[in-house]
Amino acid sequence: MHLIVVGLAILGHGMLWIGILNRLHARAIALSVLGCIELFIIAWTAIFCWLLFSYGINSNFGIEALPFPLKLYISLTLAILVLGAGHLAWLRTRPAPSCLLAASGHCVDVVDQLGFIPTGSGLGSLLTSASWNECFKLEITHKTLRLPRLPETMSGFRIVQWSDMHFTGSIGREYFEFVAEETRRLAPHMIVITGDFHNTWECRDWFKTTVGNLKAPEGVYFILGNHDLRSGQCNLLRSLLQSFGLIYVGGKALSHQTAGGRILLAGNELPWIKPAPVLDSESSIIAMGEAEFGRTAYALRLLLSHSPDQIAWARRHKFDLILAGHTHGGQICLPLIGPILCPSSYGTRFAGGVFELGDSIMHVTRGLSGGEPIRFRCLPELACLELRTTSETELYKRSR
Repeated sequence: MHLIVVGLAILGHGMLWIGILNRLHARAIALSVLGCIELFIIAWTAIFCWLLFSYGINSNFGIEALPFPLKLYISLTLAILVLGAGHLAWLRTRPAPSCLLAASGHCVDVVDQLGFIPTGSGLGSLLTSASWNECFKLEITHKTLRLPRLPETMSGFRIVQWSDMHFTGSIGREYFEFVAEETRRLAPHMIVITGDFHNTWECRDWFKTTVGNLKAPEGVYFILGNHDLRSGQCNLLRSLLQSFGLIYVGGKALSHQTAGGRILLAGNELPWIKPAPVLDSESSIIAMGEAEFGRTAYALRLLLSHSPDQIAWARRHKFDLILAGHTHGGQICLPLIGPILCPSSYGTRFAGGVFELGDSIMHVTRGLSGGEPIRFRCLPELACLELRTTSETELYKRSR
């Protein structure tokens, strides 16, 4: 019995501190502080396991001999384990959102397509050739979304989303050039990039032949992410990307006229880069020198947010579609359990996929890469989203 309690307590302890770490990494906390916290967690884990095994296995007195504060902590870990198991069961069994009319995808082995492994340099590149690592298995997904407020004139509008490229040098430039070519084949009306372009400015020469080659009739829009900020080169990066014709919307709200109607485009880079777009109580533009428009003036209200944690802000301002990244889908997904590490205040709830919250729809992409070039049961994603109206819902139901 003692061994069972010890095992369950350790599982609960892990679940507790991983949950705390996920939420800490969702905040604008200095890396040095995060590093100290992680060292504390490692040390406390070692001490906790030693105490459990000492009293639970080697001692004649058993766990009952533990000090009261430690017994209380064990009770907490067991409670966390029960709650966590219930939450996990809910995550694994929740139904697909009704706004997702159709979803498909196909995996492209980039190594096979290129004829070589597009690995880079540095210690991280050693991981890319591991047999279990799926970092070069690109999944191109096609998702058809029903937006409640979308007018008929915007039906069929296609958006391709890039996110989390994390140029580090570990994965070679050729991989991202291949993704750019695949994006061209998708022929989207608009392309958006939701941050974390790079981890090091040493890869600055990569931008021209990768994101610099992205073109779309309605434009290519981007925001920055926390790793772009930590590189210390945000201003240079913005200027470089804008020189290629990309349009920066971080902390801004602007309007764009298409053949199907006017689109409100905004970018939210919180909590790392301030400010958020300034919108009034009626969700009309009052910043960036734009004229004020009411809700009905827009065929689509589109928000680019690096983190899915800005969903509450987006809903308050009545955005129809929120496109986010940052979580990488967890990068490593365990069988039956799914993702564990997910830098979000919501834990793994919004690790990746489509989420329907009232009249707002959020798509969280798994991203194209990561700071660490590791993928296991969580393929990198190039997402193509096709927007449809409410009146087309029955048509899609009949076609299934």
